Amino acid sequence: MESFKQGFSIFLEEGDPEAFLSLGNDGLDNLSQISLYEYSCITQKHLLALIKSLFLKSPDLNSPNPYFAGQFLTHIATKAPEKFFDKEILQESLGFLDNYDINPTSCGYFYQFLKPIISRKNKILKDFFLDTKSIEVLSQNLMSSSIAELVKDLIYNYYETCDDLLTNLLQMAIGMNQDTATICIEILVNCIPTINICLLNRVFTIPWLSKLVTSEAKYGKYSLMIVCEILKLPRETQATNLAVKIVSDNISNLCDLLGSEISNENKIIIINAIGLSLKLNLGTIQIDVGKSRFVKLSSVRDI
Repeated sequence: MESFKQGFSIFLEEGDPEAFLSLGNDGLDNLSQISLYEYSCITQKHLLALIKSLFLKSPDLNSPNPYFAGQFLTHIATKAPEKFFDKEILQESLGFLDNYDINPTSCGYFYQFLKPIISRKNKILKDFFLDTKSIEVLSQNLMSSSIAELVKDLIYNYYETCDDLLTNLLQMAIGMNQDTATICIEILVNCIPTINICLLNRVFTIPWLSKLVTSEAKYGKYSLMIVCEILKLPRETQATNLAVKIVSDNISNLCDLLGSEISNENKIIIINAIGLSLKLNLGTIQIDVGKSRFVKLSSVRDI
């Protein structure tokens, strides 16, 4: 405990975290002993030094005790989140994604200490994370599950202004990169049940829903999954009504796909979309299905 107090005092006085972080596991065991007053003494200088020690700008260098540094930052963010409402600190934090090939561990530390402050819905956070550059950086690193979780948190907490972020995910969900499209579809499918309805209605318009329904079902996750989630929402939701219309307008093509050589998984998704639409709008769907080549083909085979 004595070495912990001494190391922490040196960190507060000199702003150099090296001696404190060298405590490793011994330091972890004593983080709870830091008082609120001591947290109040931590300044921008201290936070920047900690972040720089955790996210080194060269892939050839090793961060000293990164787990302890990450846990310490998380403790500060939990006890005094307002200290992170600073553009320079946020820029330094996000900057590591631009510097070298990221790894899951670094992204985990990154998300771990940002998670407590995202929910505070501060204007500085909103303006920083939802500007064009930040959206681009986050979108380029969605293969990291931690970055994907951060994006979900932003959509959930900043629904008033995250239209561009959600639209960017939609664009990548129907893009040519299979891996990126798959992760974007997964994010959107997970988000839709909790997305604010106003945001949902603003973004999921007829043009976007049409692209999702008509996007090629070739590999990986199928973008029609996103439409299925929208169709599960209350009938009075504007986006849900539009989704029913788009599925109805494309019902013949969707049914014809069932007779093609797409994967069984994608066929199940198509049947799910048709079934959900049928439940919401029986008449239109029923009439159009009768004209489907797949239905006629199936009838002949049954005979």
